[in-house]
Amino acid sequence: MKFLIPLFFCLFCLGSSPFYAQHQLSGVVTDSVGNPLTSANLLAQPKDSLQNVKFAITDDKGRYRLNLQPIPYTVTVNYLGYAKKEFEINLDQDQIKSIVLQQSTEGLEEVELEMPMVVKKDTITYNVDQLTSGEERKLKDILKKLPGVEVDRNGGIKVNGKKVTHMLVESKKFFGGGTKLAVDNIPADAVKQVEVLDNYNEIAMLKDFQESEDMAVNVKLKDDRKDFVFGDIEGGLGNDEFYNAQSNLFYYSPKTTLNVIANTNNVRERVFTNDQFFSFQEGMNSIFDKGSTSFEDSYDDFSDFLEKEDVVESDRKFGAVNFTQEVNNKLSLSGYGIFSKTKESTLVESTNEYNTFTEDRSIATATDNQLAMGNLNAIFTPNIKTSGISGLSSKVQMTSTTTASTLK
Repeated sequence: MKFLIPLFFCLFCLGSSPFYAQHQLSGVVTDSVGNPLTSANLLAQPKDSLQNVKFAITDDKGRYRLNLQPIPYTVTVNYLGYAKKEFEINLDQDQIKSIVLQQSTEGLEEVELEMPMVVKKDTITYNVDQLTSGEERKLKDILKKLPGVEVDRNGGIKVNGKKVTHMLVESKKFFGGGTKLAVDNIPADAVKQVEVLDNYNEIAMLKDFQESEDMAVNVKLKDDRKDFVFGDIEGGLGNDEFYNAQSNLFYYSPKTTLNVIANTNNVRERVFTNDQFFSFQEGMNSIFDKGSTSFEDSYDDFSDFLEKEDVVESDRKFGAVNFTQEVNNKLSLSGYGIFSKTKESTLVESTNEYNTFTEDRSIATATDNQLAMGNLNAIFTPNIKTSGISGLSSKVQMTSTTTASTLK
């Protein structure tokens, strides 16, 4: 009991330390004559690069609130048509600060104003170059540095606590709209802007008439990555004949997009996850979401193999292709194909001791799993008032399993 008292005391001191406390910076953003500025952007960039960027947006009365740690920040305030304002701050207690912006003296036709983050109705636009260091490798490294954006270890994205349900590149679905393949494979140096679209609707004309719980992330590419093939190829060899090789190639033009991803490895790197498999399955039947038709298939065995533990030997091959083609101003085609082949061996050993004897048990499992799935969609829009959508999808799954158990 004696050693618990100092432990609790240390925990109490750490918990009450100013380093862990947050203080609130709040106030009002107005123009030079005192009128509140609605939807002004405030960005607090910490001097310590390991800390997260904080941001706030003023409400309809120009009020803002930033929760900051007691470390130095550079706060930038932006509003279209007004000169940018910056100031340094290091809070040791809550503070109220009014901010006055001066109208820009230069005409809008003479200056191009680019803010780090712009909020307009249901859309947040991040200008990547102003929020990153240039050392990022993949899209997920960029997203982790954007205010309000979180990326989990499985490739899922949340913005301000809400889950992203659709992934777009240049306003076109990326491999059915799943997020993992995008965050793990799109090169960071190809990204110009990231748009977050709340209340997202795939049929643009219905956005203002039908509420939606969906949220989409749309990646806009740099101009020099359009009408141009880009990507990366990586490979590695290790001890005991371990290897890992992957390639990602992308092509985007106004009428054609093509994405190709391939990976082969024996180090159990998982390119295609369980969650992603089921998101593709749901996407294939999305045309029936609002109807009464449903399909029920059993994929329990396959999902087990995706998450298999206690692996002693693994050989994985994965390939995926995604395309869109605008045939004319009324007809467009899109589709994707996925192929995955996994061979894995697992071994579980256990020892059970009883009163009169000891049981040694070992279970060896060998799996040979192959998956092929594809989707093809044609969208026909004869005029702005009516549209017809037709789709064709197919899936093939082949699984074989052998299990050997020995009991001593």
